[in-house]
Amino acid sequence: MSKPKIPDPEKPGGGRASAPGPRKRGDESDRHPLAEKVKRFPDSPGVYLILDEHGKTIYIGKAGNLKRRVGSYFTGHRDERTFLPAIVERAADIQYLVTGTESEALILENNLIKKYRPPYNIRLKDDKTYVSLKVTVKEKWPRVRIVRRYDDDEAVYFGPYASASATRNLLRLIQQVFTLRNCSNRAFAARTRPCMQYEIGRCSGPCVGLVSNEEYREQVEGVLAFLRGRADTVLKKLKTEMEKASRELRFEQAALLRDRIRAVERAMERQAAQEVSLGDVDVFGVFTEGHHLTIQVVFVRGGRVMGAAPFHIRSRLPLPEALRSFLSQFYLAGHDVPPQIVVPVRPADADSLAALLRERRGGRSVRFFLGRRGERKALLELAASNAAEAARGDLVREERRREALEEIKDAFGLRSVPERIECFDISTTGG
Repeated sequence: MSKPKIPDPEKPGGGRASAPGPRKRGDESDRHPLAEKVKRFPDSPGVYLILDEHGKTIYIGKAGNLKRRVGSYFTGHRDERTFLPAIVERAADIQYLVTGTESEALILENNLIKKYRPPYNIRLKDDKTYVSLKVTVKEKWPRVRIVRRYDDDEAVYFGPYASASATRNLLRLIQQVFTLRNCSNRAFAARTRPCMQYEIGRCSGPCVGLVSNEEYREQVEGVLAFLRGRADTVLKKLKTEMEKASRELRFEQAALLRDRIRAVERAMERQAAQEVSLGDVDVFGVFTEGHHLTIQVVFVRGGRVMGAAPFHIRSRLPLPEALRSFLSQFYLAGHDVPPQIVVPVRPADADSLAALLRERRGGRSVRFFLGRRGERKALLELAASNAAEAARGDLVREERRREALEEIKDAFGLRSVPERIECFDISTTGG
């Protein structure tokens, strides 16, 4: 599915409902100045933006039916979400954007949250503490890179991984076994002869035509299968190639394939202690304390635990809605989507979210599980306990940060703690 274009709500045109000003404290919801405007909203899926009296977007939501969903905020139909009264209190204007499907609405909502950063939505920030592997599948000659942020470039991402050194070892294994290029596009285009990586057997030499694009794409598919936990398939293919090379008396090639097989087997041995029988699954454990929300994700591929990482978020949303927003941003960022997703509660709009994720998987099934029994329950409890542990560390750092800002306030005689500190490099002004 192609991504919908993002209309600019600040430009004339599109759906718009405006009010004369912010709601006065004490007004009843059915007397809100926006109530009549909202009644003219379409019965269509789309995204709505709630703005304050200064024109700042304070909340963005998606709806299967704009009229019904937004109307529940401003009429007598009470919404149980506790953060809504504060939003309705500040609402001075509403804009809406119609989409063709709820899946398109989820994508548009995600893009608009990135653009406007509304305070009542959660926003999944790039966590540069952890590293990930990026497979640039859209390039003619793809490569695998270690990254600390996600770009909207249709690449496939694996991770995040907590250990940067372990990830570098994994990348070296991938280069040894699958011989993909690791050079930049500029260096690749300027090559006239193979580099040292080719000489030591860690690149197949696509820069000078030593491998066809079809053969190279097979290597890329092998990398994706390996990172998705299907190392057995990769191992079987390597053994077949080794036996063929041996029969054809290409003993040097057979020895090279033997070394690659041993490298894959060693990687599989390290993962064997964490095997489960679930296949491919992502597990999201949650710990909440006030407005602090910590989500720990555990990645299982091919029945083996491949990695885990926590995400720290501030959120006033109820957990099902916060989880839905987090999951849509997480997977739309390029993370590989498994067929099973284990969560502590059913996400809001779970059906439309599952439909979107099915499209990301090429039409293959995606199901949510609540982790109430068996291995799913054990993995969810593991993820939740790690989320609690990570939250404690994050809250301690936040407390230390507050203490440091209080000390700065006292040292400089400020009326309140600083919200921004600007630094200037004056090293070049000394003559």
